[in-house]
Amino acid sequence: MLRKALGETVEGRWAAKDVGLLVARQNGKGAILEARELAGLFLFGDRLIIHSAHLFETSMGHFDRLLSLIEGTPEFDRRVKRVSRSHGDESISLRSGEKIKFKTRTKGGGRGLSGDLVVLDEAMELPTAVMSALRPVMRARPNPQLWMVGSAVDQTIHAHGVEFARARSAAKTGTDETAAWFEWTADEAEYARDPDAVADDPEQWVKSTPGLGFRIEVETMAGERVKMDRRGFATELLSVGDWPSVDDDGDEDRFQACWPDLASPTATIADGSPLVFAFDVSPDREWATVAVAGWSDGGAPHVEVTGDRSGYDRRPGTRWVVDRLLQLAESRRPVAVVLDERSPAASLLDELERAGLQVADDRGPTPNRLLVSTTTRQMVAACGQMFDAVVSGELEHRGQAIADEAVSTASRRTLAGAWAWQRKAGGDITPLVAETLALWGLQQFGHDDRDTDPGPFSFVT
Repeated sequence: MLRKALGETVEGRWAAKDVGLLVARQNGKGAILEARELAGLFLFGDRLIIHSAHLFETSMGHFDRLLSLIEGTPEFDRRVKRVSRSHGDESISLRSGEKIKFKTRTKGGGRGLSGDLVVLDEAMELPTAVMSALRPVMRARPNPQLWMVGSAVDQTIHAHGVEFARARSAAKTGTDETAAWFEWTADEAEYARDPDAVADDPEQWVKSTPGLGFRIEVETMAGERVKMDRRGFATELLSVGDWPSVDDDGDEDRFQACWPDLASPTATIADGSPLVFAFDVSPDREWATVAVAGWSDGGAPHVEVTGDRSGYDRRPGTRWVVDRLLQLAESRRPVAVVLDERSPAASLLDELERAGLQVADDRGPTPNRLLVSTTTRQMVAACGQMFDAVVSGELEHRGQAIADEAVSTASRRTLAGAWAWQRKAGGDITPLVAETLALWGLQQFGHDDRDTDPGPFSFVT
């Protein structure tokens, strides 16, 4: 792989500007990176090498291994000028001026990653914002090379896998002629036809595991097949991923860029507007959020998290949710209370019904049956409506920090042929999901001119 990745043009520049490696864990990709970085320092004269990973522990582990190799080789060690372990400045500098830095990626940290050689380890977690910032500044380097290395992407787990997917697609389809791509995977077409047969086939294990029989025993692989669920075994060990679409062209960034422009701290829902409440619970059940949607004085849909600065309804746990929804239903008389039937929030349905909030039937919500539980198709529609409303500027919100933070960490997952918000995005997105559901409910059930609450509008408990 190193021999092919380091081919040169007649002008002495790298033939492959981008190098990608997809291989299952524990197969020796770290050794390939160590060899490339040592060559960059001691042979190629790369003035600045950046090694970055998604997790701090991964980056520091590579730092320690590379330093051990250098210190164990006297002809390398005597060329070292300085080793820094200061937090944020972990690096190895040579007397001749070459340097390698070890970084942990942040969402907006692309500009700090530019170098003659940039290694993006754990590329299945690579935010689009990092790549957008990194590409332009690398152009200034005389002969740069970018390496993206990782295991297969499972979009239900990896919130930021689209960049790795995009690089893979461009290389494999030939649309990027300056890319070199290397991967070891089981037969994806066969897996799609018969997943269990592929997962049980040792010949498929050989295709996806170059270390089989060397670093990894066949008996170990067989044991992992028994212990792991099929999806996890496919992604982690067969390198058959659930890859995200690469055709969205930065839609998440567009949504996030438009969101702040719609904020107005003084925006309110008009008196007499029909109201729809919605709630969501995070997968780990550590957070829950209640949101509301209604029509503004100007007729635009308005969404916000209920409560005020002294106590927004985004709180730890779930024990408070039922009482709060009952209070809001009694005092504000909404036309609907919405949740996603496939989310953790659905676990509260029985308790809500026992408390008096009943589930609506096929005819839609009524004052006695307010609860609406969205299907997968309806959740997809809700996310699409929220996206369209934001990018078209046809929504208003209060600019609440808790909602802004949720939007900043939002990503997307393929669902029912379309997409929905990614619940495992590395942050709590319950405010965004709740507001999305509330907006959908407003569009479905809120075209009602009745005066639902003639008094002053307030969500203060």
